[in-house]
Amino acid sequence: MKRPKEKIKVLKKQASRRKNLRTYMSSIIHDVKNPLQVILNATEYLEMKLSQADSDTKATLKEIKKRVLRLDEIMQSLAGLTKQDKKI
Repeated sequence: MKRPKEKIKVLKKQASRRKNLRTYMSSIIHDVKNPLQVILNATEYLEMKLSQADSDTKATLKEIKKRVLRLDEIMQSLAGLTKQDKKI
């Protein structure tokens, strides 16, 4: 059996690792969300500019927008997990 001091040392090390992981995940989320926003803005701009485009072009832009929004939802979920982990 581990002594209390050893347990405390292990718990502190685990807490430090979790904090580092949260920081790393937050950085990744931020780095992914920024380009997603640029893609979304560009897609919306093209939708506006190409309002008279053929149906294939409109469908492609709609699909890009749909995928970007889905990736954004995933990033939001990951951000929520890192915040929940912080409370533990």
